[in-house]
Amino acid sequence: MKITKKTILYALVIIGLWSCSSTPQVKEEVAIEKSKQALTEEEKQERYQEIVYKLNTIPSGDQRDKLFEEIQSIAPDSEYAMYNQIMNDCRDEKFYSNCIFEKLNEFEKKHSKSFLIPFAKASALYEEKKYKKAISQFNKAASLNSEYSKIYLWRYECKKFLSDLDGAIADMQEYLKRSPEDGMNWFNLGVSKQQKEHKAKLDERES
Repeated sequence: MKITKKTILYALVIIGLWSCSSTPQVKEEVAIEKSKQALTEEEKQERYQEIVYKLNTIPSGDQRDKLFEEIQSIAPDSEYAMYNQIMNDCRDEKFYSNCIFEKLNEFEKKHSKSFLIPFAKASALYEEKKYKKAISQFNKAASLNSEYSKIYLWRYECKKFLSDLDGAIADMQEYLKRSPEDGMNWFNLGVSKQQKEHKAKLDERES
């Protein structure tokens, strides 16, 4: 059988298509795992700081989840990794807030000054609709890390439930300074401002 250039070219195309379609996800996971193993301790620390910076400004979504997964692989005893583990463990628990408070005991032994301790407590109190107590814990979290945008987003929700529109608007503005790409919450800020104006008109009519 005579092998022509056309036959060789066809074979190469088939091989190329097969290699592109063969378990790309597995290949990517292997590459990621190799890169993790290749990191020195200094590089891991640098990467950890990069992830922490991103977590301060990315409030939710797949990207945030992946960042937490990565931080758990390179720094499993860090405050962010332990916090994420607690949230994952308690997510489907019937008594969510009880689960959070119980698991925070071990967390506090290793990271007693972490802002994520009052933040996690505030999240649990929010779920219990104890908004004033939640705000108190969010205030503590903000005093320890003023750049973590989710503090202001959650505190906004608490103040909104308490009909503190001025406080809610101020918190949403602080949140959007840190997470300006969150289009939905720019919309929510506009809604809150409209609610404030409407309330002011009603108050004016009643006075």
